[in-house]
Amino acid sequence: MGDGKCNSKRCCRIYIVISLVGVGTAFFFLTNSMQIPGLIVKFGSTAQNEETEARLHGGSKQLVSTSNTDLNRPLLLADSSEMHNRSTLLNGRIWKKPKLISNVNICTVNEELRNMCNINLTNAGLLHIYTPKKRFNVNQTSALNCIPTRTIPSFKICIYPRERDIFISESLITHGVWDGGQTNRIQKALKYFPEAIFLDFGANIGYFSLLARAMHRAVIAIEPINENFIHLEESVARNNFLDDILLLRHAITDRRTAVTMGQNKRNQGGVPIIKEKNHDVIDRNSLTSVTMDDLLNLLLANEVIIKMDIEGYECRALRTSKEFFRHVKVRYLFMEWFIMVEFRNRPDTACTTEFILDALQNMVNLGFSPYSEETGEKLNIANCWSWKANDIIWAPHDSPKLF
Repeated sequence: MGDGKCNSKRCCRIYIVISLVGVGTAFFFLTNSMQIPGLIVKFGSTAQNEETEARLHGGSKQLVSTSNTDLNRPLLLADSSEMHNRSTLLNGRIWKKPKLISNVNICTVNEELRNMCNINLTNAGLLHIYTPKKRFNVNQTSALNCIPTRTIPSFKICIYPRERDIFISESLITHGVWDGGQTNRIQKALKYFPEAIFLDFGANIGYFSLLARAMHRAVIAIEPINENFIHLEESVARNNFLDDILLLRHAITDRRTAVTMGQNKRNQGGVPIIKEKNHDVIDRNSLTSVTMDDLLNLLLANEVIIKMDIEGYECRALRTSKEFFRHVKVRYLFMEWFIMVEFRNRPDTACTTEFILDALQNMVNLGFSPYSEETGEKLNIANCWSWKANDIIWAPHDSPKLF
């Protein structure tokens, strides 16, 4: 074999066996590995594999344990300097952990993990985060009524009985869609900016959040009402939306504080922050409020599209959004209008005439123009009290028209 060739039958058999072993090993390696977000060799137990995957998602020194034996300890503990400007678990589209945050605990709909779902903010209490990952064994056995929508794309959404929600659930049962006009415009906005994160302030049972995720957009949904939140969690699980969606149970206002929410007998979306009980409030939920600026602790995005329906607190949310608008390009802001106008003169209103005018002027100063969502008409803030619009759309000059 001085010429480097196989010149005997025995040698050839050895050569062939070695070659076949090499090919088989390579094939096994490739078929048992993950290509995104890196190559992971899946040898060993499922728990070990998921633990390895979590390490590669979040960094070499951080560990997200997914074995059932670890349910009694935080799922993710990371040093703030290690996580600065880096994403975890969500492929770099939403999640980041800057220096302001001291530690993070990720959890899901699993009841055992609820007390771990928080981010400690400096001087701010807790930011409660839920992210439904398949490896956390999401329980999908809820008795909630979840139906397919007639939207394109379609998705499953968990609804209330008709008599308990005469607007969103009723419309979904009857028509398979909620607010067809706004649905079309939000879908158009998401198509114009496919890399934008969809922020749903006042997500209710999650119709627009689920619609955006069904369109493969990254989503952060914020909903303060516990029962609405349970519906949203279950819908996320039923749709198998395992990535690029974060759920936060908070109210959005102009400061961080403890708040109490009510629950409306017939409209599960018509629940403001309350201070005292009135005739149509049958339940209370205590939680904490956060500001738009606080959300900068989560966002890893250059562009966002916002839907804001927070029952008359819109002007308050915008009062503490200076840093948010300075760091993030807001392409569209879909905002409920008529509740603020209707309640502005009440003694206990959240948005006084002064606050509303300040919010409008600040948006104009930021380069936004208001449009009627119903007609597309450009609106003049000088005569805002006569606007014939239930909802308005704020858009900067460089965003395409939606009408």
